[in-house]
Amino acid sequence: MKARDAAERIGARAIGIGADVTDQGAMMAAVAQVVDEFGGLDCVVANAGIAQKQLATVYGMSGEEWERVVEVDLLGVFRTVRAALPQIVERRGQVAMVSSVYAFANGFGNSPYAVAKPGVEAFGRGLRVELAHHGASATVAYFGWVDTTMVKDALSQPDAERLNKTTPKFLLKRIQPEVASLVLFYSGCAFAYFVVMPAAFKFLNAVTPEGVAMMTDITHYLDFVMLMFFARTVNARA
Repeated sequence: MKARDAAERIGARAIGIGADVTDQGAMMAAVAQVVDEFGGLDCVVANAGIAQKQLATVYGMSGEEWERVVEVDLLGVFRTVRAALPQIVERRGQVAMVSSVYAFANGFGNSPYAVAKPGVEAFGRGLRVELAHHGASATVAYFGWVDTTMVKDALSQPDAERLNKTTPKFLLKRIQPEVASLVLFYSGCAFAYFVVMPAAFKFLNAVTPEGVAMMTDITHYLDFVMLMFFARTVNARA
């Protein structure tokens, strides 16, 4: 119902399809319906995500809840992308995958989410290299706090409130969903490798407990080197 309501607000060129990202068959059916309606699929955005109900340690959280978050936030992204890949390859399209600044930050108290989002990042970076010789690509988005219901609920918890008081304000800056959508859309249209928003977050992974100084720009430059190697390997096999 929510998907249909959203489609009605967008207009006649949109359709709303509800599907469960934990169900590969449902994702395949959704893509098939899009292709039937519009003649093809040029871009897929893998954005479905949930968070645990309460801020909690691994020791204090149920195994079922931990696994559920990873199931949706990581494997759900895989199923979404996997369903769309034949169209993306055929039409030289674009995959947009929503990771998080949790790919850079320590995930204490929110470990399943913090495990899933770096997994999305690694998936997107690898996929970008694999898709290059097809003329397709992938964008990885690292968003901070997008002002959704999930974020509002998470940041209104008593434990989160205490954490907020000790966190630099620029790290708590919220992004409006409409702004995040536009940034992701234009980044995807430009076949950008990645987008970080707010931009200040891109420097967080330069300061880690292990002292690893690997900036986002450098890691994506290394991806470009891997892309060149992969292209040469494919051409040699051909």
